[in-house]
Amino acid sequence: MPFDNSATSQILEGIAAFRSWIISIWWLWVFPILFLLARSLWLAYIREWYRRHLVWSMYELKIPREILRSPRAMEQVLASIYALVNSPGNIKETWWDGEVTKWSSLELVSFGGEIRFFMRATKDNWTMVQTALYSQYPDLELVEIPESEDYIHRMPPTAEEVLKIPRRLFGSEQILSRPDVYPIRTYVDFEESEEDFRLDPFATLLEVLGKCGPKEELWMQILIRPVLGDWWKNKGEAEIEKLKERNTQKIVSQEYGETSMTRLYPGFGDAELIKAIDKNIAKPAFETVIRYLYMTAPEAYNSNFARRGVASALNQHASKAFNEFYYNKGSATRVEYHFGIIPPFFPKRRYLARQRKIYRHYRERYIYPQSFAENILELKGFHFGIWGWKTSHMVLNTEALATIYHLPTKPVMSAQLIRKVEARKIGPPMGLAIFGEEDERADLPGIGK
Repeated sequence: MPFDNSATSQILEGIAAFRSWIISIWWLWVFPILFLLARSLWLAYIREWYRRHLVWSMYELKIPREILRSPRAMEQVLASIYALVNSPGNIKETWWDGEVTKWSSLELVSFGGEIRFFMRATKDNWTMVQTALYSQYPDLELVEIPESEDYIHRMPPTAEEVLKIPRRLFGSEQILSRPDVYPIRTYVDFEESEEDFRLDPFATLLEVLGKCGPKEELWMQILIRPVLGDWWKNKGEAEIEKLKERNTQKIVSQEYGETSMTRLYPGFGDAELIKAIDKNIAKPAFETVIRYLYMTAPEAYNSNFARRGVASALNQHASKAFNEFYYNKGSATRVEYHFGIIPPFFPKRRYLARQRKIYRHYRERYIYPQSFAENILELKGFHFGIWGWKTSHMVLNTEALATIYHLPTKPVMSAQLIRKVEARKIGPPMGLAIFGEEDERADLPGIGK
């Protein structure tokens, strides 16, 4: 059959005509592109405005000498904090108010070896946070810290000024080695027997903080924001389905044809993984950022302690079968050789840019935003670790968070590392006047003279 050149020519001519028509109306495409760009930038701006106008309350947790509660008590506190989750409910709250989900900060700092605990939440949420803390730790003492007395003001407001004191500065964020639906080892895994029940997994981290010398400071913050919707649960269920498919056997029967059967052998790793993931996604969860700073006089700087101190303490929660923490190279204040051979470009400028960024993020208690445009606006010159904003953002459930941050139990409190309340604080005496003296009460509505 002869090849029809005329048909081919007509098709090519039609394609060329359509292309010319598309080019001729290029200006029509400008409007939707500009609209989407303006929409994204406005949302980034109005959300940042909302964040900047949040009013915060910060309290120091002064710990009683004896705490008989396990980390499970802190898990109940975190579950109460999760119940305070907020989200924009209508167009006004989304596009005009810029409302975003509020977050909280669990902080642990060491000033020359003296360890102190802090919690920070928005002012309108703090009453419920306080109630949750007292319900689980009735002997706890909460001391409000005014903004002007925040411990971050112990150091100058910028990284450049810190370096001029002089101080050496190292900072990093923790990430997970596998997807966050895979759990870490939690306090439940440390309580397999009555003897193990007396072990506190928090002790290792406190010991690291207690090793800071007189000229060293280690600041650590755990930022938590409640997970909205079912996306994290769905992510875990999708991972479970993948594991089940890996264990699905196809059986061919002459009578019934081809059938599939999932068989998880006892003791086989995937069976344990499925069980662990299912348990992990069943509890309330928070988007989490774990960030820390190590600052010291130049002569006292310990590179190994800075890089591996916190990471090694958190490594006790590691499980090669499930998940583990390690420090994020994308956000750490180090400039490394690529593949051990290629030298870094502009190493001094990049090093300073990384120090500047993580120091600012720590002081602002910065939790990574919820849109791509907002993260793009955070990019700065010479900070090439642009993947840091994504990989440091992980999800941990209440059990995992309570394992990492809780009030230390009695065996740990015996160490002289932690600032604690030496005497037990009791409630007010019975019959104490609520409103004031009798003559003041007489002027109140409902109280006769």
